[in-house]
Amino acid sequence: MMVVAFPSGNIVMDPTLGGWKMNRLRIYGVLITTLLMLNACSSSDVPSQPVPDPTPTNTATPLASTIGYHYTGGIAGLRKEMTIAPGGITTLYDRGKIAGTLKLSPERMANLVRLFEEADFYNLKENYEDKDYIIADDTYSTLTLTQGDRTKSVTVAMARGSDLAPMELMEIVSELSKMAWEIEKSATPSP
Repeated sequence: MMVVAFPSGNIVMDPTLGGWKMNRLRIYGVLITTLLMLNACSSSDVPSQPVPDPTPTNTATPLASTIGYHYTGGIAGLRKEMTIAPGGITTLYDRGKIAGTLKLSPERMANLVRLFEEADFYNLKENYEDKDYIIADDTYSTLTLTQGDRTKSVTVAMARGSDLAPMELMEIVSELSKMAWEIEKSATPSP
C-alpha cells in the first residue's frame, strides 16, 4: 500500500483493491490541473506588452478578422469564451456573462492574425486529441478564425492533444490565454 500526500488530502493506493488504475487517473488529473494553473500564473504576473514589429504590417486584413477562443472542461466545468471583433474589441465571457473587455491595438491585432497565418490555420485538422486514453477532466481550447466568407475552427484537448498539435497552433492558444488573463485581471468589467 502506498500513500501520496496532497494539500487536498491523502490518496491511498492499494493494488489489491484495483486502486492503481483509478488513483493513477486522479494523480494525472491533479498533476495536469496543477501544471495548467502554474502555467497560467508563472509568466503572466505582468500583462504582456506588444513587441513592435520592425516590418510594416497591412492592418486592413487583420482588422477585418474575427477571432473566437473557447476554453471549456476541467474539474470545475470551465466555460470561458473570448471574442475578438473586427477592429480589436475583445470581450471575455465567463459562463455566458461578460467578464470584461479590452481594446487591442492595430499592431497587436495584426500580430495575432500573423500567428494564425504562420500556423496555416485554414489547413489544420479540426481536432487534436489522443483518443487512446481517457482523462475525464481534460480541458479543451477551440479557436475560430473568420476572414471574409472563410471560417475555420480547431479544437485542442489540452492534456491529450497539445503534444499532437503543431507548435504554431499552441502559440496561438498561449497568446489568447494571456489575453483572457489580462481581461480578467485588469480590464474593467462590463455591466
